[in-house]
Amino acid sequence: MMYNIQDQYKNTNIETLLKGLADLYDKLITIPIQNFYDDIYNLDTAKGIGLDIWGERLNFPRTIKYINQAAKTEGSITLQDDEYRFILQIATLKFYTKMTITEINKNLEEFFTYYNVKAYTLDNQNMTYVNYIFLWDIPEYIKQAFNNYDLLPHPLAVGTRYSEAYYQIFGFKGQNLSDNLYRTILHSRSKNHP
Repeated sequence: MMYNIQDQYKNTNIETLLKGLADLYDKLITIPIQNFYDDIYNLDTAKGIGLDIWGERLNFPRTIKYINQAAKTEGSITLQDDEYRFILQIATLKFYTKMTITEINKNLEEFFTYYNVKAYTLDNQNMTYVNYIFLWDIPEYIKQAFNNYDLLPHPLAVGTRYSEAYYQIFGFKGQNLSDNLYRTILHSRSKNHP
C-alpha cells in the first residue's frame, strides 16, 4: 500500500504505526485479493480448484471421455491444469464471438496466434456445418474434446467439423535441401453440434 507521510511525522511513532498498518493491509487484504484473482478468477492464470470452478461454470469436466475408434475401447482422460486451461479458453470463444464466419475467423486468429497455431473456418454456404481447419497436429486430448463436446463456436442449428492439416516431408528427408517436397495431409473429423 502506498502512503505519504508529512515531514513533521517522519521518524516518529506515527510513521512506525502507519508503516505497520500498511504492512498489515497488504498482508490481510491486498495479497489475498491478488492471489484470489490469479488462482481462481483469471482463467489465464487459474490453477487447481480455480480451473475446476471455471469448468463447472462452462459445463466442461476435467475428466473427459476417450473413445479409441481403432481398438473400439472407451476410457477417460483427466486433464492437467495447462491442458484444461487451454480447453476452457477454447470453450469461452463462443461467449464473445458473433456467429459469423468473419468474426469466428478473427477470434480464432487472435486466440490461436498466442499458441503459434494457425486456424480458420470455411463456410459451406448451405447452413450445415462450420468447417474448422487447424494447421496443426492436434493433440489427442483436444481431438477427444472436439469429438465429444460442443466446444467450437457455430451459429444455432449448424454443426461443426474440424480438420487438421500439417506438412510432412515427402522425399529428400535429412539431406538439408531447402527445396524439400512437401505434401499436406488432411485428417477430417466431424461431429454435428447444432
